[in-house]
Amino acid sequence: MRAIVKVLFTLLLTIISVRQIATQIYDDVNGCIGNVCYKDEAYPYDQIQDTFETKSDDFTGALGKPHNTQKTSFAEGKSTAGCSLCNTKISKRMQIMSIMDDNNLKLYILSTSKYPRPSIHLETCLYKDAPCSLDNVPNDVMTRCIQKKTTINLLTFNATSKEFQAYALHYPSACECILLEEELD
Repeated sequence: MRAIVKVLFTLLLTIISVRQIATQIYDDVNGCIGNVCYKDEAYPYDQIQDTFETKSDDFTGALGKPHNTQKTSFAEGKSTAGCSLCNTKISKRMQIMSIMDDNNLKLYILSTSKYPRPSIHLETCLYKDAPCSLDNVPNDVMTRCIQKKTTINLLTFNATSKEFQAYALHYPSACECILLEEELD
């Protein structure tokens, strides 16, 4: 009995620390969620524009010709809501201004008058593997909320090297409900 209590207590402490780590990673702090920032007072607009203009011919082949785009601003990280089967901690649509790469180097997302910053929908599950909010589910079906991630390839500006570089951003994009069928004995 003591061994079982000890195992359960250890498991409970592990769950608490995992939830604390997860909330620290995806808290909205000073316009940044994790390594993605939708606000950045130090964004070097002029430096990016000047560097881009001197190399614009090189980028036209890679990015394609610019097209007229509607200017939609998500600079403040607009919260979104919808029909959700899973509880979420964060659900925001935003235009990315900068990111921190794996080496903790700040990279700025390309934004010029011809190529606006991309927008993403960032969403995190409130609790890992929580049951979905479904009514009338048959007894032999279990549900679980899982964190989905998306990868987007971005053209970034390294202010230190004054160069553009590609960066693959992996970010939490949805908290999705899945159905699990229990095996019958």
